[in-house]
This record gives sequence, structure tokens and C-alpha cells, in this order.
Amino acid sequence: MWLLGVVTAFAIIAVGLGVALGLATASRQRAQLLYSTLSLTLFAGAAGLPEHPAATVALLAVDSATQTTLAHAGGAIGLAVLVRSVASRTDLESLR
Repeated sequence: MWLLGVVTAFAIIAVGLGVALGLATASRQRAQLLYSTLSLTLFAGAAGLPEHPAATVALLAVDSATQTTLAHAGGAIGLAVLVRSVASRTDLESLR
């Protein structure tokens, strides 16, 4: 169950980043370039974490989760809940 939560959280965070960049930039090409650059930067920056997100997913997949793994999973799920709550409170009509 943790694995599904983590993968869903990563997807929500990625989509939230894309939507935010799309709304913040006027040009689609700039938004795409920023999204690609930020996604790669975040993935590379994850190497500084005590456990890489890919390792977290792998440990959850083989049912060998440690306390660090569960902490990372909880953090990702918490961040996804925050992104989702901000998105649900945003008034789309006011953005036009």
C-alpha cells in the first residue's frame, strides 16, 4: 500500500509542478524547458537525501522498508497532499 501511495505522490507532485509552471509562464515552450530542467534538477538533487527516491520505491516493492524508507514515503505523501489542497483551493476563474 505504501508503494502505491509513493508513486501516486510522485505523480501528483510532478503534475503540480507542471501546472504551476504552465500558469506562471506565458509561453508554452518556456514552460516545457523549465519543467524539464527543474525535473532533472530535483531528481539529481535527490541524491543528497539519505535515501534516493528510486531506492525508496525499490525497498517498498520488495517489502524491505526501513524507517528511513517510511519517512521518505510519508514526506512524499505529505507533500502531495499539500499540492492537492492548494490546487483544490485555487479559483480557476480568477486566473483568466
